[in-house]
Amino acid sequence: MSIFSFLSGKSDEFKRLEGKLKECRSMSLSEEKRAQMKRNIMASINEPQRESVGAFGFASLVAKIKEISAQVKPNLTFRAILKDKLLTLFEMRSAGNFATFGWMKQYRKFGVSLLAFVFVFTIVFNFVFHIERVEASYSTVLEDVQGDVHVLRNAQVIVGTSQLLLKADDIIKTGAKSQVSIRFLDQSVTRLSENTEIKISKLFVNPSNKTETLVEVILHEGRLWARVVNLIGNVSSFQVKAKNTVAVAKKKAAFDVSISDKGKAKVSAIQNRVELTVATNNKIIETTLVKGFTAEVKTNEPLAPQIHSETPDEAKDQWVTDNLEKDKQYFETVRQETRNQIAGQIKFLPGDPLYAMKQFSESTGLAFTLDEFEKRLKMLTMASEKLAEAELLFERGDGERGQTLLVEFKAQIASILEWANGIEAQDPTRALELKTKITETLNVYQKQLALILPNDPLYKVKTAVSELQVAVAPGDVQKTEERISQAGDKLLEAHDLIERGDSAGAEKQIAAYTQAISEAVSDVRNLSTEDREQAVSTLLDSKAEDLKTLEVISTTQPVQEIIQDDGPEAEDMEIRRNRTNITIMTGSSTPAEIGTTTNSTLIDGSVSTDENQKSVTLEQLEKTVSEAKTETLTKMGEAVLSVQTQQPSTEVLKQLDSMRKLDMNGQPMMNVTVSKDNVTIRTNENLINVTPTITQQLPTVDSKTPVSLPVQP
Repeated sequence: MSIFSFLSGKSDEFKRLEGKLKECRSMSLSEEKRAQMKRNIMASINEPQRESVGAFGFASLVAKIKEISAQVKPNLTFRAILKDKLLTLFEMRSAGNFATFGWMKQYRKFGVSLLAFVFVFTIVFNFVFHIERVEASYSTVLEDVQGDVHVLRNAQVIVGTSQLLLKADDIIKTGAKSQVSIRFLDQSVTRLSENTEIKISKLFVNPSNKTETLVEVILHEGRLWARVVNLIGNVSSFQVKAKNTVAVAKKKAAFDVSISDKGKAKVSAIQNRVELTVATNNKIIETTLVKGFTAEVKTNEPLAPQIHSETPDEAKDQWVTDNLEKDKQYFETVRQETRNQIAGQIKFLPGDPLYAMKQFSESTGLAFTLDEFEKRLKMLTMASEKLAEAELLFERGDGERGQTLLVEFKAQIASILEWANGIEAQDPTRALELKTKITETLNVYQKQLALILPNDPLYKVKTAVSELQVAVAPGDVQKTEERISQAGDKLLEAHDLIERGDSAGAEKQIAAYTQAISEAVSDVRNLSTEDREQAVSTLLDSKAEDLKTLEVISTTQPVQEIIQDDGPEAEDMEIRRNRTNITIMTGSSTPAEIGTTTNSTLIDGSVSTDENQKSVTLEQLEKTVSEAKTETLTKMGEAVLSVQTQQPSTEVLKQLDSMRKLDMNGQPMMNVTVSKDNVTIRTNENLINVTPTITQQLPTVDSKTPVSLPVQP
């Protein structure tokens, strides 16, 4: 017999029980009879099962509850909650408050007993069905210890062993022919070569947002490899100090840092890019090293760092080759660990026999939660569990059920957010707390899914999380800023796709980025004047970073495969390639509309006629990258002009002044000239003029000598 049929009153057994109870309405049992009845009931419960029952048979349910109860060891909090709720039920029984339970009016004792049973059932089964959220351990440990490795902590020397927990201010040293890996709390990893010494100077996790982390390492001597996997937010960073040089990664990167025997610091950007700061005797120098560039710094001389592109010998460095291969293995390890954690913690999925029991447990749990705020917190936990279940279903190839859970997850989050918005005027504190918890939940998933690319089944989950992050942003400015940030993430995905040889997929992500920034600028125009200034300032900062990423993409190996000539003429043509002169009016929105003229021929000057689909795809990718650069600069100009037509914006002018100081591989990135009705942006490849009403043909500028023009307030 189904337990649900029994509880709903639809089964024949229930009707017979109700009839017998009515017949016994006026009966009064003696103490001896009641004791005998109790013994009989207990004996029937303890009696071995003789009859075959279905998966949801009542006897099987009783046996399962007994089995679970024997395994569950409730803590003090659980016992206190159980006691409180049962006392409440007892008071309800004494007061006769069961008017809404229909036939239970006449059978209060039975009704209260049934409620108590349901409550205990709910609490016990919540222990069984509850999914603990997969979270990072936020610990830093040694891994892959080879040879002589020691840790110095508070003047005590500790022998390095695998999984040894490390702390801030620890000093790690490797001996001759020894190596070790360090896995940090943000999932980044460093590998120390032989005769290397480092100090972990900072390990920080933001207690109010655990996806924000800060790691700082000081290299005293030797050589280290750093692979930064998936930093989230503007605060997070991974820093390595070597003498007077600081290398910083803020998203994803791989870089190599060493100190020679003569004290020269060397930093090489191996994947993506790294921000470099060098303190000389005269000034502080800041630049960005993109993939394939190296900076060498003499620590005792007041000279700027010597920056050069990768040499053939550096390209063949065995240390670099080995670490790139280890990184691939590490990525797969991180992904597999996440899969295993989710699979190990999710006990039931849609389609499993007991999944309906889990849903019943969740529903009754909500029914017994009287406080509306606490109820929404439980709903948030349930929504998080649905997303975890959806992840596992997508992983197993059950996209249909996974998509259903994804829709339910988004609906639950939207419902919670709607309730929070509804109480914001009366109870802003609780509304903010609930929204913060939603954001924290989404941030955890964002970090977990950072390595997921569009060709992965889990990308639908990643997209759903991104959409909700925009929805939960508190205001129009914050929503626009979130969209701007997510547009930049598409470029990082494009870079990773190229690394994996998927140039066609990368082209799609870059095109999606171009569309996203166009929509973001449209959103900026619709903001109030005050909000628009803040949003434009954020957009300028973000798009400057995007231009760096686009430069990285344009220098990534698959794109360079079509370049056949490495001579001086090829280098000169590479500088001039894809340079664009554009004059636009602010009504334009796409590269086609603004009259973009680009040179997308191959290095030898011929148009690609290669029948190889990969070469065609790579040529298209180059063109798409060039158009994305143009569109980024154009939208930056339009955004600046949108706040300059009314009155000069001090905040935006300051941001533009900072942008003029931006440096990439030792060269200025751009120059921006602003007036009330005109914005001109110059880079090595582009010359763009944005004006609201007129079109003006601009002369070509020397790509190697950016012109510095003053800002006209």
